[in-house]
Amino acid sequence: MTFIGTADVDLRDAQEASRGSSSRDGPPRPDRGGRTPGAGGPGPVAAQRHGRSVLAVGACLVVLAGSALAEARTDVLTSPSATTSAQGQAQAQVPAERARTPRSLTPDRLFGALPFMAGLGAILVGPAQRAAAAVPPTAVLTPVSALVRPGAPGFTHPLGGTATYFPLVAGTRYTYEGTVTDADGTHRHQLVFVVTDLVKRVDGMDARVILDRDYSDGVLTESELAFFAQDDAGNVWTRGEYPEEYEDGAFVGAPSTWVTGVRGARAGILVPGTAAPGTPPFVQGRAPAVGFYDVGQVVATGLRVCVPTGCYSGVVEVKESAPDAPDDGIQLKYYAPRVGGVRIAAQGGDSREVMVLRSLARLGARDLQVARTEALRLDRRGYTVSKDYRATGRAHLAG
Repeated sequence: MTFIGTADVDLRDAQEASRGSSSRDGPPRPDRGGRTPGAGGPGPVAAQRHGRSVLAVGACLVVLAGSALAEARTDVLTSPSATTSAQGQAQAQVPAERARTPRSLTPDRLFGALPFMAGLGAILVGPAQRAAAAVPPTAVLTPVSALVRPGAPGFTHPLGGTATYFPLVAGTRYTYEGTVTDADGTHRHQLVFVVTDLVKRVDGMDARVILDRDYSDGVLTESELAFFAQDDAGNVWTRGEYPEEYEDGAFVGAPSTWVTGVRGARAGILVPGTAAPGTPPFVQGRAPAVGFYDVGQVVATGLRVCVPTGCYSGVVEVKESAPDAPDDGIQLKYYAPRVGGVRIAAQGGDSREVMVLRSLARLGARDLQVARTEALRLDRRGYTVSKDYRATGRAHLAG
């Protein structure tokens, strides 16, 4: 699995408030009523709608009740039992039809019904006010469904090289080392991540080809091609992945392959070009056909992080989660300016990965050629094992 994220975002899904795998987990999203799944009681939107409905119904009932009471009050005041005998004789001469004649809602009649109207209003309005007051204001302002939608970004130079927190500089090799702890115990883990000098056409746009090799206890378990592009705002987007899986050193398939534009898969922002804590979460990627959906959020900036390659200032912390897989826990990734990812931490989950940047190198011509040859080998096989992958152009040298 790629350290720098295996992301894809359906920006259209970012507009849908309540729809909505990787190795990460995250906060649930509100449903159409504004309620967080699993939480008790109505959400903010539902409470507001309920309050408005109750008030409208209450107003109608109050008017009707006031009219009826005024009617009844007038009947009582003009009945034979409430008058003198002479008045009673006069009332007896009134035709029966007059008793059924509608009376207007005059101010004095309405005044007589005010006590009842006030009581009814308190009964109806009170619960609505309490329901609305019980909803924290922030629940309305920053729901996870209000995902950042960058609109239609420009990609003048998609092959990058200038992004602040993940520069796609060809020939750069990142080596991460650490551990993964799961039900089977703790295992040594190593990722070797190379930004190749290859380009691949993905959904009508050029993307930089990344070769990512994943080792567990010294044995290769996954070899992946990932495709990244940089927009004009410095955001780095993931446009697809082809992860080959291995058992005992033998290739067994690439079932988690996804490519933006194919079977509903959408590219998404891996790390934003401008990071600020407190901004809404952003979808990192979505590929429904393979159950992949990641969400990220900047939670801290200006950090100082020390790892074997050195100490870095101005580091950004990004929380990554998979809303559809709550058991996966949360990953915290740390990006240093003009460097890239330098550290991974874990919060919860049934498989917890902890990694640091062990070495950072610029490859010479020979080592870059080795990485290029391996990436091209995976690229050729991708066309034979994945129908989705055939929607992409062949990987080739840039230029």
